[in-house]
Amino acid sequence: MNKRLIPLDVKILQALTEVGPRNLSEVARAIGIPRATLRFRINRMISHPKVSFKCNATVYHNFLGMKKAIVVAKASPGKEQLLYDCMKANDFWMHLVRSYGECEGCLAVYTIPVNHEQEFEEFIQTIQDLGVAEETRIYWSTCFQAGKITPEWFDEKTLGWSLPWDELLKEIEKADTELPFTLTDPDKFPNYGDDIDVFILGELEKDALQHLQSIARKLGISLQRARYHYEKHLVERKLLEGFEVFIFPYDPEYSDEILLFLEFYNHEYLAKFANSVMDKHFVRGLGKILGENSLIVSVSLPRKEFRKLMDILSNLARKKILKNYRYVIADIRTHSRQPLPYNLFEKNKWIYQHKNHIAKLRKLVQDTLS
Repeated sequence: MNKRLIPLDVKILQALTEVGPRNLSEVARAIGIPRATLRFRINRMISHPKVSFKCNATVYHNFLGMKKAIVVAKASPGKEQLLYDCMKANDFWMHLVRSYGECEGCLAVYTIPVNHEQEFEEFIQTIQDLGVAEETRIYWSTCFQAGKITPEWFDEKTLGWSLPWDELLKEIEKADTELPFTLTDPDKFPNYGDDIDVFILGELEKDALQHLQSIARKLGISLQRARYHYEKHLVERKLLEGFEVFIFPYDPEYSDEILLFLEFYNHEYLAKFANSVMDKHFVRGLGKILGENSLIVSVSLPRKEFRKLMDILSNLARKKILKNYRYVIADIRTHSRQPLPYNLFEKNKWIYQHKNHIAKLRKLVQDTLS
């Protein structure tokens, strides 16, 4: 029987998040298995089409002088693909996916160098002014806290995930009210990185399992120098937030990727909810909207189970914990990701070419609609 995951796989996924993928021997020791077995199970999850395992570095962009923006755009009828292409005209996009549900359009995540927020807002408004989008919304947020995969809700008998929603409600009531630093509003957005740091981070965003020696060769520097930057800059200066372990917890043919926008009555309720869900297998990641008691939460669930999650949110609203909630469904058939644009980082500064973004945008629209 070709099961998607076995209990050992789940332990591996948890250890990769907690220990980190940079030393697989240490990961193997933490689990108590041979390194060869660890590598075999990882390769199997990578090659399994309904698991699609990936491990990527998560960057603390705030310490690179960048601010994260989540954009929800409703396409003008017939211009859905054009909208998707237009949103790539800004070099600082990070993740882009078609969307439906509340709006037929696009979801996008950008990391914008500080002091260029107004120009970015003008870029998004221009997409709307050109008639490509009917409506656009920008949410400035903290960095995203990646979700963690743990064995907590994995059923070893059925080799599948259970979803005891009532237990989640109980957890929320008892949860901690202190947020991790990734979900707290930063006082400032300093840049602690240099050209080598940004390049290494970008490469680890692509694949956190690749050898540092390989990255050093691409940079044309020694392994010793690359290791120094990794340990003394990326780790000690907290430029490297952690690692994201990605799998499809459910068959992608029968499940959906959803972005939730949750507004809470106060900070305490927000923190309790965040701390309750960040170690649940169905949560991809979550971020906090700057200056608000609101979370943006990415989840992956079977369609029937998503309706049960909505019942939970309705319950929280009746208890005056959750003030408002809405969601957008991601259409993963059309999606793109890119790492840090390290080609636009020179002499410890980001190169943000606003006029070029606008010109590229206008030409794209003109060429497509002419």
